[in-house]
Amino acid sequence: ADGHWLLRRPKHVASINATATFDEGRGSIFIGAKYNGPTKDVAFDAMFNSSRVKLDGYWVVDAAANYAINEHVEVFGRIENLFDEHYQEVFGFGSVGFGVFGGLRLRI
Repeated sequence: ADGHWLLRRPKHVASINATATFDEGRGSIFIGAKYNGPTKDVAFDAMFNSSRVKLDGYWVVDAAANYAINEHVEVFGRIENLFDEHYQEVFGFGSVGFGVFGGLRLRI
């Protein structure tokens, strides 16, 4: 309200997502990108003195897919941080890197 830039709150954020289905809806592919602009944070030294720091903005891209083999079995997977972007949301704490997850869903 007073016009100051809040800590850990970027002035600009954006996201774009797209999903496509195929094989008469049995499968889908998703890709999404999110942007987080530069942010300000507080850094502390060994004596707990604080100083303001600026964290760089970043883009993170995620992707996912799934396919229903039949009415009871579906395979799925996702990739988080597709391009292994290194960024910080909080000063001094790194981000999660590239990750791949997958599985099998059974409907009984």
